[in-house]
Amino acid sequence: MYLLEYCEMLVIKNAFSFQIRLLHQYDADLEARDKDGLTPLHAAAASRSSSDLAAQALVDAGADALARDSLGNTPAHAACRHGQEAVLSVLLSSSSSSSVPGAANHSGETPLHLAASHPETDGCLRLLLRDGDSSSLDVKARRKDGRTALHLAALHGETFFLTNNLL
Repeated sequence: MYLLEYCEMLVIKNAFSFQIRLLHQYDADLEARDKDGLTPLHAAAASRSSSDLAAQALVDAGADALARDSLGNTPAHAACRHGQEAVLSVLLSSSSSSSVPGAANHSGETPLHLAASHPETDGCLRLLLRDGDSSSLDVKARRKDGRTALHLAALHGETFFLTNNLL
């Protein structure tokens, strides 16, 4: 049964990717904003159903990987908040990838802060630390409340970050 469910998931993901490509051919607006300022790439980054193939289709079509919502969050913030490691990987390999890891929202929060504060986003945390552009990734970055990713990891029990980044 597991194989069948996996195959169904791949079909659904490919269908989303096809739909995005088709809509783009008909001049759909890649940077259209909803009431919260979210773009389709933000939506793909937060989605558990469309995820990486949808994000890849949007990035390939020219969607802005650094688009900001009304709170200043980028798609990388959404991917890290929702544990979408595969989407984060797409964003880190985009043309604007050097700026993705260090993008701070209006609260001063970077994708690293979000990845460090949720145990289910361990994959995103590893990916940022391993593949993030070191010129943009600042493990000492502080939110407006003064907290670093290490503060959040300690508060939320993120053991990977604590054991690999204490100094």
